[in-house]
Amino acid sequence: YTYDQSITRYSISTNSAVTSWDDIYLEALPDVNLYIKTAEEQELPGYAGVGKILKAYIYSIAVDMYGEAPFTQGTQFTENLSPEFDGGLAVYKGVFELIDRGLEDLQVEGAAMPATTSDYFFAGDKAKWIRAAYSLKMKLLIQVKDLADAELQQRVATELPDILANQRYIISSSDDWEFKLGTTNNPHN
Repeated sequence: YTYDQSITRYSISTNSAVTSWDDIYLEALPDVNLYIKTAEEQELPGYAGVGKILKAYIYSIAVDMYGEAPFTQGTQFTENLSPEFDGGLAVYKGVFELIDRGLEDLQVEGAAMPATTSDYFFAGDKAKWIRAAYSLKMKLLIQVKDLADAELQQRVATELPDILANQRYIISSSDDWEFKLGTTNNPHN
């Protein structure tokens, strides 16, 4: 259960799963795909990197919520109205690839980043986006550490120690990956 648009004291109803599914597949993913496509067409790897990290995060929510999800065919909307579901393992592997590609884009020398006023998470701060990407990767590596899959076990064995030893993750609360609802500090934020 990701969020609700009104204060409901977290009263989950029969529509909660449908609403979350629609939010992911009908709203968030089409938007982020268009964002990535436009960034790549305009040769803006910093923007594309941000989009890929957001897309990885969205899919990580989907697989965590549902266990399996349309991933390889999940955003071919008009071409395929009945996409096949990928197993959780395949979705996690795809999410790790998205994070890796996003990090590659973010680390392109001199890559322009989203404007301060349009990046509601980190105000165009590349270093914070990189920390967020590694934090997401670390969280997911911890989640899959006990799965019997050689590829994922290799990732856990090599990447997790590197992230931890080099403190690539979010360390300070000033770097938190959070959406601020305005500039004032009030209970709703």
